[in-house]
Amino acid sequence: MHSLLTYGGAGAFRQTPIIFRRCIKTRPMQHACSSPARAPGVPSPPARELYTGRREYDMERSGLDYGAANAARQIKRQAYMSIRKATTKTSAAVTEAPARRQRDAAGTRDKILQAAIAEFAERGLSGARIDSIAQRSGANMRMLYHYYGSKEGLYLFVLEHVYEDLRLKEQALKLSDLEPFEAMMKLFDFTFSHFATNPHVISLWTGENLQKGQYLSQSLRAATISSPLLDAIHETLQRGEREKVFRSGIDPLQLYVSMVALSYFHLSNAYTLSAIFRTNLHSEKWKADRRRHAQNMVGAYLRAETLPPKPRKRAS
Repeated sequence: MHSLLTYGGAGAFRQTPIIFRRCIKTRPMQHACSSPARAPGVPSPPARELYTGRREYDMERSGLDYGAANAARQIKRQAYMSIRKATTKTSAAVTEAPARRQRDAAGTRDKILQAAIAEFAERGLSGARIDSIAQRSGANMRMLYHYYGSKEGLYLFVLEHVYEDLRLKEQALKLSDLEPFEAMMKLFDFTFSHFATNPHVISLWTGENLQKGQYLSQSLRAATISSPLLDAIHETLQRGEREKVFRSGIDPLQLYVSMVALSYFHLSNAYTLSAIFRTNLHSEKWKADRRRHAQNMVGAYLRAETLPPKPRKRAS
């Protein structure tokens, strides 16, 4: 630092910092550029040390504290890095926002649907209230009308959903993979259990029957999703007939309606039948007995007819 102060007089000293800084910034690891004189035999310090010393000296002359300035630079860098991180998180949030909104929309629709199923099952179409459905679902009424259009539109969607749920579960039985008799009994057992564990289905069907099928008759979905079931029953009956397991000439629709009746009637009329016959049709024992009785009826109807034995001739 002493050599910098004594080199070339006052005029040369004023020019030295500019030349020195340009040299160090552009070629920091080389010392070929002009530099202030130094005492003979004194080794040249590293370029960065010269630059740092020159900067400290300039700051001392201007009355600035080098340590405080360095701390200020560190604070600025930390602030800059914080802004970059926040910007990155914001960009990721913006990217994820549409997917999250889509998931939220699907969740809202499902909540409205489940609330509507409960409301229509309890009160029917005429007694159900849109504001009650909105309150049950936690959604506002504007979203309810946005997704389903009207109270009647929501009611029809509920009916279609209930039928579609039943049909999809029936298709999952994969009747074609089973032996004919096993397949038909499995279908009956599923039907019996489905009505027993989903009382809202009985309430909704009863309510729509009171409407004389007015709304469900407008649905194309209900008829479309029922066709594969009848096809599966028909194919299974044909296999059983070819294998001499089933009687011939069984109508698929007649058979299915009989299965539904055996699974449905004792539940939809449990209160009145219990009162008339002074028997508790809601008890688990009665329901278990009913299941066995119905199973025996379906199985006996399906099995191939056996001819009665021919009478023996009397000895003359």
